[in-house]
Amino acid sequence: MLESCNRRLGGIIIENKRYVAISDIHGNFPALSAVVADAGHADGYLFAGDYAGDLPYCNETLDFIRSLPRVCAVRGNRDDRLVEMLSQKPEEWVYEQYAAQYYTFKTLSAENMRFIEDMPGEIRFTEFGKTVAIRHNDEALLDIARRHNLTSGRLRNKLEERPENPRGFIARAEESMESDPGFSEYAASFGSDVMITGHSHIQWHACARGKTFINPGSAGSPLDFDTCAPYTVLDIGPDGISVTERRAAYEIEDVIARSTGSEMYEAAGFWMDLGFYAMRNAREIHSIFLRSLKKAAALCGSPNANEAWKKAVGEWRWDR
Repeated sequence: MLESCNRRLGGIIIENKRYVAISDIHGNFPALSAVVADAGHADGYLFAGDYAGDLPYCNETLDFIRSLPRVCAVRGNRDDRLVEMLSQKPEEWVYEQYAAQYYTFKTLSAENMRFIEDMPGEIRFTEFGKTVAIRHNDEALLDIARRHNLTSGRLRNKLEERPENPRGFIARAEESMESDPGFSEYAASFGSDVMITGHSHIQWHACARGKTFINPGSAGSPLDFDTCAPYTVLDIGPDGISVTERRAAYEIEDVIARSTGSEMYEAAGFWMDLGFYAMRNAREIHSIFLRSLKKAAALCGSPNANEAWKKAVGEWRWDR
């Protein structure tokens, strides 16, 4: 664990600030609870979005986050969809593909819905003269990460083509990214000293032009071949910035067993089964199914999206 460091200046002890960065919980409250317990002391919690939607513990997740001290939380794409539903009519919620989202919206407490609605898309703050920016995703940065196989689909393809230690592969990808002129150019134009994003479900960090870029991975459903819940500790002090990546173990099978007995599973069982595969294997699966769904929609020749969904689910094989 990265301990908070102290520095004495003119007889005054100045304490570093220790922040815990967490992203993409997707309703997995047991994983979030394990992360916070493992992290220990924190001067603040930095959340990069996607709190709900895939497991039936969304209220527990958001209640817990609201109870933590000194929280900075931004919205993710899943959270944006929940806010969009506020202006929709319930009779529009007819697509089986989005059953988990519908269930989440219907069961969220009013307090938690307001909490999500009030979240900004980006937060910036300054500590010891260093500016930290938090947002769920940055498309330009995601494109750079994709070039270096630091996205879930690219990582799965590379590691299945040529199996090796995932952390070693990611470390080399980080080094490759740091030597990328395009990344250096992006960093030079970026207005903060630290950028925290989520979305890709891959834990990584890299530096360029004196800027630090952090993706804490997905606490709820990591896709970087390690099933333990990832998070990142950011330590800021008068001597600069330190970054430490950590993982917290939790009982995945217990979470899955309890989830399969839930009302959410009755409403969105297949989508949750995809999530269980991801939790057990820590590798991409949803985008593979969605490609199958797109093909099914093309073959169906029907404007009814639910027919394509049923066709794709019926033809799905788990050995892919």
